[in-house]
Parts: sequence; structure tokens; C-alpha cells
Amino acid sequence: MFGRIPNLRARNVLRVAPALVATVVVLSSCSTVINDTTNTEAPDDTVATVTSTTIPSGDIASLLNQLVASTNGLGEAIANRQNDQARQQASDALAIWTALQPQLLDSGIDVVEDLDRMVRLVQTAVERNRPADADKAFRFISIIAQEIPALL
Repeated sequence: MFGRIPNLRARNVLRVAPALVATVVVLSSCSTVINDTTNTEAPDDTVATVTSTTIPSGDIASLLNQLVASTNGLGEAIANRQNDQARQQASDALAIWTALQPQLLDSGIDVVEDLDRMVRLVQTAVERNRPADADKAFRFISIIAQEIPALL
């Protein structure tokens, strides 16, 4: 099998070498690359902008439509680095959710956890610069908003 390799140690190395090479190849392909594009410089005498939003009112259907509208285009705003707009949209979504959640709990419709997860995903998308998460949240909120009127 190994031809004329007289040394037992050399034969053992030849038996183990393919497995060792395969292990190195597999492990080296499992690396994580993080492309951090955040600005690490300290801001120069700028005043932080605080967004304030009043809690909206309306019935379940209108609040869901407002939630859809507030998340529409959020992924694009994040991708285009329109941070003020993205933060405002996320703040609006949270305010709408604050008004909508008790109404959904009272209605008995079992979507509170799902919508809560999507609103948290909106917040995470803005905080961590993840446009795809914002788009995902918008898509699921839109689907829920379309289906809820049939359940009321």
C-alpha cells in the first residue's frame, strides 16, 4: 500500500496526513469576518437629538395600518444611512405598539408575541444597522395587518 516506506513512523504520518489536511481546510473555512463600518471618532460638540413621539390612538385596524406605514421604507433608510429618519420610524413603531398591545390583549387575538418580536426586530435593525431585519419586520407586520381584520 505504501510502497517501500520502511519506517513505521513515516507510514503513520502518511495515514494521518489526509485527515489532518481535511481538518485544517474545514476549520479554516469556518471563520467569521466582521466588517465594522461604525465611526469610532468622538463627536465634536454636537447636541444629541432626542425624538419624542406621542402615543397614537385608534382601533386595532388603524393602529396596525399606522405600524405598517411606520416600518415601510425603514430598511432603505438604514441602508442609506439616514439615521435620524430610521430612529424616528423606529420610535413611531414603538409608540404605535404601546397603544396597540393592550387592545390586542383585550381582543384575545393571539398575535401579541409575534408583533412584539417584530417591533423589537425594528429596534434592533436601527440600533445594529441591519436593513434586512427591518425589511423582514415590515413584511411580517404587513401580513399580520392584512389578516387581523378577518379575526375581529
